Amino acid sequence: MNTQNPSGNDFDTSVVLVADQSLFRKEWEALRGHSALSVLAELNNSRALYQIYQQQVADQNAFSLALHQPLWLQRYFLTFLDQGLSWPKGALARQVFLSLAAIPLADEVLQTLLDIGLLDRLAGDQLQRLGKAPAANARSLVEYEVTAWDTLSEEYREVAVNLLLFLPAGELRPGSGVKLYHFLKDILPLFVDRFADHADRVCCNDYRLSQWFLSWRLFANHAIEGLPADHAYYQIPYAQIVQYVPEYILWNNGMNFGGQMRAYSFHSPEFRHLAMGGNFRNSPDGRYYSRGMARTLVQLTPMFLRDDFDLYLYAFCASLGVRGMLHVQLQEYIRLPEDPAAAKKRMDRWNPVIQKLAQLRLQLLPLERIAPILGYVYHCVRDQNDFSLQGRSLTWLEAESRLYYDNIHQRAARRRGQIQRRRTAWDAIRKRAETSWDPHPSVSSYEWYEGSQRVFKVVELCTRAELAQEGARMNHCVASYEDSCKTRSVSIWSLRQFKKDRWYSLVTIELYAKEIRQTRGRFNVSPSPQEEEMLLQWADREGLKFALYTDDYY
Repeated sequence: MNTQNPSGNDFDTSVVLVADQSLFRKEWEALRGHSALSVLAELNNSRALYQIYQQQVADQNAFSLALHQPLWLQRYFLTFLDQGLSWPKGALARQVFLSLAAIPLADEVLQTLLDIGLLDRLAGDQLQRLGKAPAANARSLVEYEVTAWDTLSEEYREVAVNLLLFLPAGELRPGSGVKLYHFLKDILPLFVDRFADHADRVCCNDYRLSQWFLSWRLFANHAIEGLPADHAYYQIPYAQIVQYVPEYILWNNGMNFGGQMRAYSFHSPEFRHLAMGGNFRNSPDGRYYSRGMARTLVQLTPMFLRDDFDLYLYAFCASLGVRGMLHVQLQEYIRLPEDPAAAKKRMDRWNPVIQKLAQLRLQLLPLERIAPILGYVYHCVRDQNDFSLQGRSLTWLEAESRLYYDNIHQRAARRRGQIQRRRTAWDAIRKRAETSWDPHPSVSSYEWYEGSQRVFKVVELCTRAELAQEGARMNHCVASYEDSCKTRSVSIWSLRQFKKDRWYSLVTIELYAKEIRQTRGRFNVSPSPQEEEMLLQWADREGLKFALYTDDYY
């Protein structure tokens, strides 16, 4: 069909069903021929106009449409002009108006939008976002503008627009615009005052503002999950919450305890405890907090950069005088059980050791000198109940750690020598150059993906070179297991992570038949909780079991 417009302005017929094309063409021509409506049809808006046309037809009697073919679009848009309203001045603003009408947004909301001239006040990027926003976001924005008309600053108006276009549509029920007005008017200034040193960042982070707004709205509506509507928490002034809760928690919606386990998040019992004037030392989470730990957590700045820390361990170490990058290294070795009593027992054991390391100013050493020392100390704390650094110097500690790893390397060398001699005696025919062996007959590798990208994998090491490379990277004696691998006494596996365009070894695994006997990280450190979880997934998939050990630290 020829769709050429006699006036020379085509509409996009690709969006129109063939059966509707002639009818919609009449609607389009009627708009173009009407002096007050032609501006709508002159834009590249055929898609939105066709959606509005379909909605209008669906609301009418189909038999009447077939007989009379009334101009539904013209009648629809004239209802706005009959109210004394006018179209937005900008071409993009008019296009957004049609997009909102096609969602469809309720007619009374569209009328209000035109009445207050909202679309002509928005910036270009805001208009584009509004044109793609769900109906709930657009409706809430109109609600806000009607409520806040000329009462808040231009800065807060921009904050409101950006926030209402950012929030998930499911969070924007009728009345959200009014709620946001009260939040910006009465609540946000409390946060601005609290974070005066970071005022330039308070109003420019939509994610943080959305968390504060949604948290306050649940508080204001007495609608926190699991909390009765008459709870005493709802009776305290919100200004008290903003004042009493430590800055880091208020800024980041809690903190990381136990790796990625978030504690003190908004609406948690621990958060309410602090908001109502409680302190860390008698927190309902059941953890032990010394005065120094509590003081460290209270004084954390909002912009504390180590958000990947276990902040409970960080506070524990910092309260004992640890500074600098030593925090990072210690968190690789200290693992606290989930049980509070067991965790306290572990902390008591580490306490004098960490204090001594801080006194020795270990953090001033380069990383290549720190790691062997901490590896040695870790094994001593783990294996010796009476281990102490009392009266020891840094020189002594470095000498002992060197001796410790020298002994490891010597034992590995002696074992390699013994294996080599046995190999020669057992099989004189075997070629010395033989460097590989068959893979495990009933256990397979395993991979973890993020999207289409492999991020972790467990692979078997089946060559001498792979064992030697693993031992060199991880600084342990796995290379000495070569003969055991060749005779199939054991198999050696490696858990690895892909980052910075290469695979890095995380944990070395010794497998006897289908029993996991050892799992060791760099310098023989135990696996992290995340690594243990991945090993459990692999073991479950392959039908493996773990050997039983009595060592509490293994």
